[in-house]
Amino acid sequence: DQDAGHMSAPPERLVPVLSRELRADDSTNRQNAAFCVGTLFLGCGAASMAPYQPQLLQALFPLFQEDEASGAQDNAASAVARIMLSALNASMGAALPVEQILPVFLRALPLKEDIQEATVVYTALAKLLQSGDMAQRISSLLPSIMQAYGAAAVQSGIPAEATQAIGFSVASLVAQFPAEMHPLIAALPADQQQALSALAAQATPAAAA
Repeated sequence: DQDAGHMSAPPERLVPVLSRELRADDSTNRQNAAFCVGTLFLGCGAASMAPYQPQLLQALFPLFQEDEASGAQDNAASAVARIMLSALNASMGAALPVEQILPVFLRALPLKEDIQEATVVYTALAKLLQSGDMAQRISSLLPSIMQAYGAAAVQSGIPAEATQAIGFSVASLVAQFPAEMHPLIAALPADQQQALSALAAQATPAAAA
């Protein structure tokens, strides 16, 4: 899903339609519109979508409320993940308001219904933490990120690609910041600690390669 190709219609025609559908009464419409927002960013690229990013992020925000349908909330999270990935892929991460969007994004994790979207969600988180400047900007959110990683590590049905991204990210963070990371992992429930340690151990050879 996250490798969707270019959209057939230009963004200026699609954005008003998607903004309207994100406010639809039917949660299925909101879910589908959120998914389309994410694919639009990856398909068109961050540079083309930059003028519309604030509007679409604002339109996605209500889908993160606690009373939102699980599928719509999951697809809102994956849309934000794709927005972040498109920006990072284009070296436009500086334009992402991560300090504002990540706390909301993290509260929606783990995904509840559309579990296959976990791959793009955790790949985006891992990529944010690999970017030096970006990692500094979100360092205060590391406890929440580790909680999200821990919950996903023990979640049933999560794709292997998602757990691999988590394992690589944890292994890399522990290698770079052991004094900071060990207490964060130790604060997690025992089953999550064990699962993250196992994932990080599997990723260590790749991380060192």
